[in-house]
Amino acid sequence: MKLNINQAQEIINKYLEGNSSNDLASEYNVSQSTIIQLIKGKTWKQCNRPKNIKSKMSGSKINQQQAQEIIDQYIGGKSSYELAEQYDIWQTTICNIIRGHSWKQCRRPENIKEIINSKHPGKGHKELPDLTELQMDVIIGSLLGDGSIRSINKRNNADFSKLQSLSKKEYIDWHSEIFHQHSAKIQAIYSKEKLTNKNKIIKRQPFKKQLAGYMFKTYRHPMFTKLRKQWYPDNLKTIPSNLTLNPRRIAIWYFDDGSNNEKQRYAVICTNSFSTDEVKFLCKKLHDFDLHPKIITRKSAYTNREMPMLKFSKNSYDNLISLVKPYMLWKCFDYKVKWHRSLKQWEVHGKFTEKQVLKILELRKTKSSKEIAKQFNVHVNTIYALVSGRSWSHLHR
Repeated sequence: MKLNINQAQEIINKYLEGNSSNDLASEYNVSQSTIIQLIKGKTWKQCNRPKNIKSKMSGSKINQQQAQEIIDQYIGGKSSYELAEQYDIWQTTICNIIRGHSWKQCRRPENIKEIINSKHPGKGHKELPDLTELQMDVIIGSLLGDGSIRSINKRNNADFSKLQSLSKKEYIDWHSEIFHQHSAKIQAIYSKEKLTNKNKIIKRQPFKKQLAGYMFKTYRHPMFTKLRKQWYPDNLKTIPSNLTLNPRRIAIWYFDDGSNNEKQRYAVICTNSFSTDEVKFLCKKLHDFDLHPKIITRKSAYTNREMPMLKFSKNSYDNLISLVKPYMLWKCFDYKVKWHRSLKQWEVHGKFTEKQVLKILELRKTKSSKEIAKQFNVHVNTIYALVSGRSWSHLHR
């Protein structure tokens, strides 16, 4: 309902007579904020108001005992809106009392912020389902990689987000599907800068605005606030001491921050955001999966600082790729799992007897190595090794 100037003046007069903003909002079928804006003079400025109207509005209508009752009733289950109607004061006043911004001398439980957050998990989404095992694996793997849990300020809950480049759009879409009950949207990220690499120094230069990548993010919720406390104790990403890994978490971590050198047969996972001690802790965790990476350092092109990284070579390289490959669902990451096992690995898996080796050497006179490999269900490199004498060499003497 739209007000006219006569109604606006009536509202001001009735408020000065003692009517509450809630009652006036109901009477004139408008929101309480509309009434408050009108009384303060932010709207309908041409209406007559006493100069001290703001002081009358801010005058305390409750005492300390009532303030304590408000806190106790809120903890007991009442909403701030119900308490505002009960005590005939603004809802903002109720919130300030509960949070301790006013009446600081009143008693409040230590976990009052958690109680408030549990009642206001997110705009329009008061209840969200608990995180599944898959979702938790994706979050933990992402926090080791490109993911983050953000919090605007202490009053708001945190959310989980992840940023990827344009070519990784299908990867971001997959996250949106996994978290379809928890996610807000996929946001397109635009940039007015471009990176230029001159003399091995990366610089940002002004550039025409263009699409730079995509960001996935969830709703703000206490479940993410709890995770933020574990991973960001001092507002810096820190690996928690109770971290547990599994193949899927390692795979997500590798797809986020890993690189694969197929020709030289090694892989590197960037751990730039962690300290050297934290990287050593991660190494120990990876030993449980027969992964024994070395810690190397590289100079960052952005900060010119030495940053620790994990390098997987030899058997650890084979074990890493074979571990993460079953979880590769996106074409954009094909290059990260391209790999040929080392010759020794195929020899071990061949498990031939001397009689079988002699038979293979005889068959090689009439059949190709590929045909023999198919017949014995082994890799062709295994047959090459047998025929060339690089394995079972004593039979060639």
